[in-house]
Amino acid sequence: MKVEQQPAYVLHTRPFSESSLLVDMFSREHGWLMLLAKGARRAKSRTRGLLLPFRPLLASWAGKGKLPVLTGLEADGPPAGEVGGDLLASGFYLNELLMRLLHRHDAHELVFEHYDRALRQLANAEPPRAVLRVFEKKILLHTGFGAALERDADSGERIAPELHYHYVFEKGPVRARDQIAEPSAQNGGAPGIPISGRALCALREEIFSAEDELRDAQRLTRALLDRQLRGRELRSRRVARDMRRFARGE
Repeated sequence: MKVEQQPAYVLHTRPFSESSLLVDMFSREHGWLMLLAKGARRAKSRTRGLLLPFRPLLASWAGKGKLPVLTGLEADGPPAGEVGGDLLASGFYLNELLMRLLHRHDAHELVFEHYDRALRQLANAEPPRAVLRVFEKKILLHTGFGAALERDADSGERIAPELHYHYVFEKGPVRARDQIAEPSAQNGGAPGIPISGRALCALREEIFSAEDELRDAQRLTRALLDRQLRGRELRSRRVARDMRRFARGE
């Protein structure tokens, strides 16, 4: 198999030998795959400076089996942005989601487009929490676990922004029995994730206008992701949590 000039991003690299690297790469038409970058650890390697996260690339590879060899690599435009701050922490979180939720060699062209857009939004200083919530929603959708955000699962009525709901796994949002101002508390004995109608609408439209909408949307998308991760903790979440504690001096 020989692939030429495939749009791609590096997700992760690790040493393979004294001179080579194993590269987890996410490509537009071939999905997530592992490539052998021969000689990439050498100081004079032409590809060494390109095998970095968050940089749009054109990759070529060849070979049969589980470990094709990277045969060509070039930049496909400028980097998404400065590798630091929100882009660094949030970008590694996106990368880890891809590697945990996607199967190797499955094409996900729309996920690739959403990933590319998310990186550019983060680089342009768009609110990272909003960007991450939208990407979480998209990757759940395209891996077969999309959230129901249009209608009450019991009544069939459209979600009303002024009401509160519980999001029931395998079913969807159902109206909370007791309409209270703060939906973070379980009420009415209903199981599921408490969430406001405003947050459901904001996540559906991908436009957030208030902090509580983001908070509720995060509670929902993280719960849905955790079900697919089967209890496995994401390393990027743990690192981000530790960084916040360090910033607070804890």
